[in-house]
This record gives sequence, C-alpha cells and structure tokens, in this order.
Amino acid sequence: MKKYKIIMISLLALLAGCTSAPKYAPLLSMPVIPEDKVDLIDVDVKFDDKIDIYDNVVQNFSRNIDSGSSIVINVPSKLFEEQAESNAINQDFKTKDFFNLAEQQIEKELIRKGFDVLSRSKFEAKLRTLRDESRCNLNEFRCLHSQVAPEIQPVLEELKRKYDDKEINSIEYADEIKLFKDKLQSASAGKTRQEGDKELTDISEVIRAAESGDIKADYILQINLFDTEKKTSIYKDLRHISSVREFVRKNPGIKSDFESNENSIVRCAVISSQLNAKLIYVKTGAITWIGEHELNEFSSGVHDLSVEMGSREYVSNLGDIRRFVSDNNTSIARQNRFGKSVDFPSFEYSVDLLKPSISSGRCEKKWTNSREVRSQLARQVAKDLIATIKVN
Repeated sequence: MKKYKIIMISLLALLAGCTSAPKYAPLLSMPVIPEDKVDLIDVDVKFDDKIDIYDNVVQNFSRNIDSGSSIVINVPSKLFEEQAESNAINQDFKTKDFFNLAEQQIEKELIRKGFDVLSRSKFEAKLRTLRDESRCNLNEFRCLHSQVAPEIQPVLEELKRKYDDKEINSIEYADEIKLFKDKLQSASAGKTRQEGDKELTDISEVIRAAESGDIKADYILQINLFDTEKKTSIYKDLRHISSVREFVRKNPGIKSDFESNENSIVRCAVISSQLNAKLIYVKTGAITWIGEHELNEFSSGVHDLSVEMGSREYVSNLGDIRRFVSDNNTSIARQNRFGKSVDFPSFEYSVDLLKPSISSGRCEKKWTNSREVRSQLARQVAKDLIATIKVN
C-alpha cells in the first residue's frame, strides 16, 4: 500500500510539471521588403560653342579677290623647327609638296573658291635660285666683311691687318677666315638649304619670290598656327539642361547631392584643332583676309556624348528590421510574446542619387592622342575657315 502511494505521488508530480512547461510563440520571418524604385534619365550632352566663326574672321572688301587668282601656301618656320627637334615620323606637315590630309583640305577649299593653287616645291626651288644669285663670294674679304655683324667687323679687319703686315702667314690667315665663314653660314637665315629643308619660312622671302620671275603668285596664304593636337578641357553643367532640372524637381531627394559640382559637372579631356591664317596680296603686301578657327571632338561633331543619371528609392532601415526579427526569435523573447501580436517596424525610405555616367560616346579624363581624330579635326577646321574667304 505504501509503495502504491509513492507511485501515485510521483505521477502527480510529473503531471504537475507538464502543465507548467513554458510556451513559445512561433519564429518570426522577415517581412517582404519592397523593391527599390529606380528612375533614370538619359541626356544628350551638347557642349556650349557660342563662338560664331565669322566673329574671328575679317576681310577687307575694298580689295576684290578675283576668281582665278594664283596662290601659294606658306607655313611658319617655328613649325618646321619643332618637327626637326622632335624628329617625329608622322607629323602634320611632313611631305615635300605640302600634301597631307590637313593641307590637302586647305588646297581643296582654295580650289573650290576659284584660286589657282601653285606648287610649293617650285617656290622652294625658286627661293634657292634667288638666294644663290644674290649671294656674293665669301672667299673675298670685301664680301665676307659686308656679311658679318658690325660689332664683328673690327675683329675681321684686325685679322686682315695682321696678314697684310705679315704678322701671320697665309695658312693661319686662311684658317681664321674659314672659321668666320663657317660661323656666318651656320648663323645665316639666307644660306642655301638642302632639298629636304623647308624654304618658305620667311614671309618676306616668299613675297620676293612671288613678285618676280616666271613663277608668280597673286596671293600668299600664310599659316600662322596650325595646331592639330591642342589639349583642351571642356565642361558641361547638367543643371543647365531643362530636362535634367525637371527630373530633379520630380525627385527632390537627390537635389542636394546632385547640386554638388562633382556630380553636376561633366568634364572631358579632348583634343582640339586650331588654325590661324591670313591672306596677303603680293603686289602691295596688304592683308586682305585674316581668320582663326578652333574645333574639338564635340564641337566638330566627330564625337557625341550621352549621360545617364537617376534616383534610387530604397528601404533604409533594413538593418533595424533584421535586428528586430533576430531579437524576437530568442527563447526568452518567444516566451514573452506568446499569445501576443507583433508589430514590425515601419519601413523607412531614403533616396540616393545615381551619379551621372557615360551611357554612349566617349569622355576621357586624360588626353589620348588619336591620329584618326586629329586628321578629322584638321580637315574640318581647315574646310570651315577657308570657306569664309569671299571671292568674286
């Protein structure tokens, strides 16, 4: 009987323990997070080019330029000097007859205008002949004396006196004279040059050559500057584009970020081509036309550019929601919320700027030297500028 009582007490104790076991609420799952809302705009970027080519062109209409007038092209000497120093293979001005892509375009436009374009090589030969004819014999003391600078003449005179007074012999005298001749010829701008050298570097020489002999030109087109690899940085403020302003008004959350310069300014490193030239009437030396023009990859239409930007609206308190779920899935939390409803944190939203990026075209941050682009620019700038010359 006693044994039976003990068993009954044990069963009652066990049943009492079962009725007091803890109760757990179900595990919480993450709520469905709303997808990001992305709004994009694609903009064609046109860089400002407000300069009218005719603002940089002046022509003297008191002198009519007749169709059929002959013309020769002259290139600045410094350009040839720079090429000689660089010893580059592919230069803009590289062929003997002045025929490369850029110069051919100039000649084409001159011919289209009705000019008779004369061969440059014939003028080079003519200049050499004129120099040779006008040059005296440097072996003669009188000629050598007349060719040196006035401050050097006393030195030469003293040398002649020493020879006449037999203070030096004929060999010593000849050696000293040779030194003078060598220095004179190396410094002289009028010395005979090799066939490959450039002759038309002095406009006064060109005018003299164009005025006389059987090869005559009515006009000289002097190229003062032809830079086909000018490095330029161009900028566009996207805030000045109406469609972009409207987009920002629709998405005010991106306004502050967008209005910082680093996000609203598009900067591109581009190559430009610049041509400056003047037309000289040989008979009077008068300048009848002068002009300058510059184009870059975008203003010339060689390249286009499109930029994409946008806004992204997203749930910004996702971390708080994850922590809420994790905290409410602990053993104690599940016991505490047993039989109770759970209110998740409300979604909080933020808007970020999707920074402008290049969607089509090219916008380099560093300058790249593309021969194809340079050739296109050179042809276009030459075509545009020479086309402004008015011919009867």
